[in-house]
Amino acid sequence: MFNDGFLTNRTVKKQVTICKSALEACKNAEAVVIATEWKEFKEIDWEAVYAGMNKPAFVFDGRLLVDAEKLTKIGFKVCLCFRFADVRY
Repeated sequence: MFNDGFLTNRTVKKQVTICKSALEACKNAEAVVIATEWKEFKEIDWEAVYAGMNKPAFVFDGRLLVDAEKLTKIGFKVCLCFRFADVRY
């Protein structure tokens, strides 16, 4: 699956932890990066997430999914990340 000459499944498993939930994945983390619009991220208990994270705790929202004001009041440092369509350099 990952054997493209650079990564093997064994290598990936050494570097990635699979969790049963987003809440579990956030425990002891420094940051949450939202890169998908899954329902779980809309409904997650952000206060519980914050309580389990290392501080300062960051949320990088690449889908404009969260209520940044609410998360900031909880204590998160929030960055709303997005890209412009048709950006040319």
